[in-house]
Amino acid sequence: MGAAVAVQGSFISKPKSEYYQQLGILLDVPYSGYGGVGGAGAASVEVAWRALGLSVGYTHSVDAAEGKINGQALSLSQTTHHVPLTLRAELPTALVRPSLFGGVDWVSVSGTALQAPPGTGYSDARADSYRAWIFGLGFDALLGPRLRLPVRLYGVFNPAPRDTLNDVIEPQLSLSESGGLGFFRLKSEWVWQAGISVGVSFDVYQRPQGGGQASDAAVEGM
Repeated sequence: MGAAVAVQGSFISKPKSEYYQQLGILLDVPYSGYGGVGGAGAASVEVAWRALGLSVGYTHSVDAAEGKINGQALSLSQTTHHVPLTLRAELPTALVRPSLFGGVDWVSVSGTALQAPPGTGYSDARADSYRAWIFGLGFDALLGPRLRLPVRLYGVFNPAPRDTLNDVIEPQLSLSESGGLGFFRLKSEWVWQAGISVGVSFDVYQRPQGGGQASDAAVEGM
């Protein structure tokens, strides 16, 4: 059995074109990129054969980021839920085993909140579920025949189109929590997340060695 904790950065980049199109008219709407650091906890189940492992897991992260419009700071916070399915290739060295991994990450978001000062033009934020790519580099320190200390350097990329402001904001006329009048709502799906995790894993089952082949199943941290 196992678990891991992580420190990760979360980022929203600006779209290619910073214009919002409405009724055929291009509007120059102020928009900010966002970036910040949060924490996460993760667990996964991996089935391994020789140097290859296939894992499915769950990561719960509490994320925060800040942006700036006209010199005024905006604060974005949300909880992100990841279900990654990854394939990992490991180099079977003696004490520390390096590996490469990659796969698909299904992401959903809850508890989204945007604090925007009056005059920025934004009222709140929301995020839809999305599918991302996850990839990274790992190192497993062998602490015993069944016990490991896995370290993962990972990135998560959301490939959703971000061509214009129409892809990243939506019109909404409402009063924000700070009392200002907000005309737009931010679409707050993360574009990039990257971090480092450290955990402990335990091999629940190892097939007896024989004929030069071995397989095992493990429940481990990301």
